[in-house]
Amino acid sequence: MHSKFDLNLFNVLVAIYEQGSITAAANQLCLTQPAVSHALGRLRESLGDPLFERQGRRMVPTRRCHTMLPNVQKALESLYVSASQTESADLRSVTRTVNLGLRDITESALLPPLLTQLRDHAPKVQLRSTHVPMADISQKLEKGELDIAIDAMMPVNHHIMQMPVRQESFVLLCRPGHPIEKRPGLKAYIQSRHVLVSVKRSEVNHVDMALAQQGYRRNIALICEHYLAAARIASESDYLLTLPRIYLEAILKVVPLSVLPVPMPLPLLPVHMYWHCANDKEPLLESVREWLLNICNGLNNERAGQTFDAFAAG
Repeated sequence: MHSKFDLNLFNVLVAIYEQGSITAAANQLCLTQPAVSHALGRLRESLGDPLFERQGRRMVPTRRCHTMLPNVQKALESLYVSASQTESADLRSVTRTVNLGLRDITESALLPPLLTQLRDHAPKVQLRSTHVPMADISQKLEKGELDIAIDAMMPVNHHIMQMPVRQESFVLLCRPGHPIEKRPGLKAYIQSRHVLVSVKRSEVNHVDMALAQQGYRRNIALICEHYLAAARIASESDYLLTLPRIYLEAILKVVPLSVLPVPMPLPLLPVHMYWHCANDKEPLLESVREWLLNICNGLNNERAGQTFDAFAAG
């Protein structure tokens, strides 16, 4: 065997053995089917054995493959454990940039406590947070332009992993003295003019979809991209702004507004964390995801019934 034999090829061997097909192995490894086929060809050449024979749709291991697989699996597992322990114990020496996909208010809620974790455990790591439209998140994760994203629940392909981190509710803001304060209710809410925050230039959003399911439609008179601008407009007019409570602290520090309950039950909005399966076992990113989850859980406990405004626009 060549002294520079590529050990990564054994990952391909194990994946094909466990999955029974090249296509399934490619999905597990987050590789293309041609890449896995090419790796298998290199293995066959290096080991001097076909390793797998096609029977119908399945790749059936040869006798030699059966014989060597237990040792290969054990060796790989030992290698992963050793590497993981070394990197986990040495996060303080890791130097890299972690790219996050967060909306603006999510940044204000998550970044300060996350920076504290990095300062204590991985001080050489840099964060870069950008707002990525929901429709682009999967592609950015696939290309490696994002490491982790947090956004509303959405369909993703099988290469993207996800987990729920929050359940968001909504609240209503208006200027002090707005007529709806004296005569609150669904009718007044529907008939009032609303400012909607949407980065998609669309009126399709979680709040209005919920209203539509009940047969209602509110009067959206203005669409803009930023909540602070929307809050200022609401403070200087009769426009209403519907958003989650976690935005309240940041908004009310700058803009004087009255806070009212939304006059009809709205379903909670599931918020998920997303990452590419190729990064699932990277120790630093595992730690960052764990810290983010703990931060979100802390927000859930401290602000029960409150929400991330950033997700109201969907």
